[in-house]
Formats: sequence, structure tokens, C-alpha cells
Amino acid sequence: MCDVLLSEADQLALRSVLAAEPVPGRPLPRPEVLDRLAALLRCDAIGAELTDRDGYVVDRVQLPHGPADRRPAAGWSDWLSVECRNRGWLVEVWWDRRTGAFGPRDLAVLTMITPVVHRLVRDAAGPALPGSLTVQERRTLMLVALGLSNPEIAARLGVATSTVRKHLEHAYPKLGVTNRLAAAVAVRDQSRH
Repeated sequence: MCDVLLSEADQLALRSVLAAEPVPGRPLPRPEVLDRLAALLRCDAIGAELTDRDGYVVDRVQLPHGPADRRPAAGWSDWLSVECRNRGWLVEVWWDRRTGAFGPRDLAVLTMITPVVHRLVRDAAGPALPGSLTVQERRTLMLVALGLSNPEIAARLGVATSTVRKHLEHAYPKLGVTNRLAAAVAVRDQSRH
């Protein structure tokens, strides 16, 4: 794999994609997220499709500057995609390029962003928590609701245990709770709705 040097615009797009949250109840990424993904992997069209167990496309998001069909049409030179399974459904995020093939840099960027795309699709059915929570506070709360301890959460998120405590201290008032048990119950209640 080649080294990838990201311009400031690429770094801004990457930060935006990393901070993106899944849409609860909708496994397809938002158009704004697709736009940032298109900025990282320059292409002529980008989109995402949700396919049911029988292979029928039941939902589609596409940036307006691409063709209606996701498959490369005559004159298109290259196509990349990431497939993600979510509870039996298949979500495919794809990029089409008319002018030239995707190169080693593009493949390296795709390798780098694939886990983020998987997270956006996999976590899409998560609870609708208050919008004031930060990404890390949401992730911390989800792990608390799973019954993980602060050290386990810290290891999973790659942060210090004190950072986990701070995330919880900041999240409690946003949830309207005062302790860990109440936070876990609030997150579980939200996931049932």
C-alpha cells in the first residue's frame, strides 16, 4: 500500500466523515457524508443502495451529478464500492469515475475509510439520543448500556479511563440523569423506540 498525503481539504473532509453519526433507523449515509466521501475519493458519481434479502433495491441515495444507474455506463472507466451487511440487509456505497482509473492512492484512501463506512451502516439502527451529545459521549453511553466498565470502554475507544469519566460527566446532564445506571436505562429505553 502506498503512503497517502492528505491536503488540508482532504483532512477537513476526513474529519467530517469521522465525526458523522449514523441516521437512526436509516442505514444509508446522509448526502452530506457522501459528499465528503466523494471529496476524499474524487469521482464523478457517488451513492449508496440498500438491498433487501431478496436482492431488491429498497432505498437509494445518490449525489445529483451522477447517472441514475449505479453500474458504470459506456465511457466510464472505473468503479469502486464498499459493501456492508446490517441485520440481513446489504448496503453498498459506490464511487464511479469517468476520467481515468482509480489508482494506488485511491485504494489506500478506500482502505482507510472502509471501517468508517461500516460503522455508519452498522450503527444506523442505534437509539436516537439527544443531539447535544458529542460523538464520543454517544459511543461511551452505548458501551455503558452494554454493561462495559470504564476501563473496558477506555480500551475499546483507545482513550484514558479518566476521559471516559469526563465523557459520562458531560453526558449525564444532557440525558437528564445523575448516574451510570440511569444513563444505561435511558439509552436502552431510547433503543426500544
